[in-house]
Formats: sequence, C-alpha cells, structure tokens
Amino acid sequence: MGLMTAGVICCRALFMVRAFRLSIGLIGIAISSLIGIIIGGISGYAGGVTDMIIQRVIEFIRSIPTLPLWMALSVALPPTWTVVQTYFGIVLILSLVGWTGLARVVRGKFLSLREEDFVMAAQTQRRHRAHDYL
Repeated sequence: MGLMTAGVICCRALFMVRAFRLSIGLIGIAISSLIGIIIGGISGYAGGVTDMIIQRVIEFIRSIPTLPLWMALSVALPPTWTVVQTYFGIVLILSLVGWTGLARVVRGKFLSLREEDFVMAAQTQRRHRAHDYL
C-alpha cells in the first residue's frame, strides 16, 4: 500500500482505525447487554407493579425515534473533548438506546421460567424464591 508522508505504513494505520471502529460496536453491545439483562431480569423476577413500571419505561424509550435522539445526544457532546472521550460518549449514547429489546427478551424468559415444573415443585417445598431459578 505504500507509505504516508511521515513514513508510517498505510496498512498498519488502516488496521488500527478498523480495530478502533470495531471496538465501538463491541463495547456498545456489551454495555447494552449488561443493562438489558439486569433490568429485564429484575422486571421478570419481581413482577407486579415493578414489572409494569419497567415495561412502561421501556415502551417510552422505544417510542422515541432513534436517529433524532442520536443526533441530539451527539450534539450534546462538548467539542473540547478528546477523541477518546468522544468515543466513549458515542458508545454510551448507543448503549442507552439499545438495551430495551434484550430487556424484553430476558423478561419473557423469566416469566416463562416461573411456569416450569421445577419452579412449581420448589414452591411447594416452600423454598426461598431466589433459589428456584438457579
């Protein structure tokens, strides 16, 4: 590929940029997954009023169009930030919007586990509720 003006190999710079861009997606998905699993688990495990409140918050977040939300949040990033700070700001913005789908899936799995035979058997033996799912 050749050399750039400073004598740096172009191929190496290209791979570094690709790795940086790839890490944005991977870290964003990891944060979204963590938030979605925790909130969905709480929603499905607790049930009742807690489940209803969490589901209404998820519906509200999902009802906001994502593109204008990303644009508004990215404008909120200060222009004085370094590249690394801007990078983590973008990752955080993507993570705050992307967790809702996984939270619903995890909640559904918890609700389906409540109806399983081994959970019913554990409840008839009067075991603590937290041990039923383990």
